[in-house]
Amino acid sequence: IKAIAIAIKFGLIGLLFSVFINATAFITALLLVAMVLVYTYGTKQHFILGPVTMGLCRGLSLLLGTAASGQFPNLPFLAALGITGYVAALTFLARQETTTRTLSKPARLLPMGFGLLTLALMIPTLIHQPFTPVATLVLFLSWAGAIRSGWNGSVMVHNPEQRPAAIGQLVRALVFYQAALCVTYGDGTVGLAILCCWPLATWLGRWFYSS
Repeated sequence: IKAIAIAIKFGLIGLLFSVFINATAFITALLLVAMVLVYTYGTKQHFILGPVTMGLCRGLSLLLGTAASGQFPNLPFLAALGITGYVAALTFLARQETTTRTLSKPARLLPMGFGLLTLALMIPTLIHQPFTPVATLVLFLSWAGAIRSGWNGSVMVHNPEQRPAAIGQLVRALVFYQAALCVTYGDGTVGLAILCCWPLATWLGRWFYSS
């Protein structure tokens, strides 16, 4: 009960802050809170709707941050859709983490597929972006890291013994996707700061797979 009360308080505080930012941020925050509630009390145990709802929570979180920046007309909706699919596929695989059954190849490759889709959907914006050397380097490292982590995770998840580590690697790949998104739609410096979290996440991942 205490945990629920704390969650409600922080949720209301977040909504209150979004009111003072702009109307779009408030509407996006409302949708995000609604999806969190739907997942927690409705779809969490559902085979398909659970992962999809979790993906929507992540996608809306991305859109909320962009809306709060005041750049809502230029929101990367398609990239957010890719992240939604990536997290949904990852959540589906995570539910098989403790099972010993063999996963089908399409299921194993789902996160990788949505990850590549996310990167591909950035290309139209990248074509018109003026890049600094730092932004170019960060973008290259982000794409390379995302593809490498996605492929390794998709291959490793085939082995039940390696499955927890594989899921963790796919979770940590989100660092690369978010850094790439920052460079594509915003600031290369912010992308660099996010990219610097990768070594720490990898180090922590030795003990906590999903760090």
